[in-house]
Amino acid sequence: MNAGKYISFIIVPDEGDKTFNFRVSKLALWIFLTVSVISILIIMVAAIFYGRLIISAIEVKSLRTDNQALLQQHREFLALKDELERNRAIVNRISELAGLDSTASKTEPAKQLSAPIPEDSAIGFNRFIPKGRPLQGYLSKRFSDVAVFGEKHLGLDITCPEGSPVHATADGIVEFAGWDDYFGYVVRIEHQQSYMTIYAHNKELLVSKGDRVKRAQEIALSGNSGNSSGPHLHYEVLKNGKPMDPEGFL
Repeated sequence: MNAGKYISFIIVPDEGDKTFNFRVSKLALWIFLTVSVISILIIMVAAIFYGRLIISAIEVKSLRTDNQALLQQHREFLALKDELERNRAIVNRISELAGLDSTASKTEPAKQLSAPIPEDSAIGFNRFIPKGRPLQGYLSKRFSDVAVFGEKHLGLDITCPEGSPVHATADGIVEFAGWDDYFGYVVRIEHQQSYMTIYAHNKELLVSKGDRVKRAQEIALSGNSGNSSGPHLHYEVLKNGKPMDPEGFL
């Protein structure tokens, strides 16, 4: 009647005629296996948890060691800073007693590079080669012979107030002075050694085609003419008809 509720086990030794048999209820066997599996899982989870806990403890100890080292370095830095301040105070005191001017060693700030080269600096053959900025202002866009958004920029844009005087950067002959749909009022000057300079987006032109101009001579007043988004001068340098980076001639 209860045969289906039990599982029988028979043990037969290698020697001897005597056998051993016993039976276990299926419920007890199921409970034993379930408890065993759960115990194994608990042991595995505990091992992983405590393993991570041990690793975290090691990391915390390492961080504490590093923190102590940093604190020690910070204390040493503060000590050196205090020592430096004391030495500086001593030097200043000695300078005062000796009657030295502590500001004498300070250098003057660099001069603004935006001013064009004066005429008297154009000496000898170099006066025919473009050199210096054509007007005072600030460089807002550089030369690029690589198309950006489908368009190259073959000169320099120098932002300046409208009406600023534009100067020739070398001796030469005005090859063109007039209106261009893109450049607006523009001046092109031919120089020796196959150089040419272009001054675009002007408000007013002060030279005409065929005029001989000198370096640093005013040739136009800057403006916002042609295809321009604001008052500035577009300046180009060409050699044998090929655009060059004007920054190399400033």
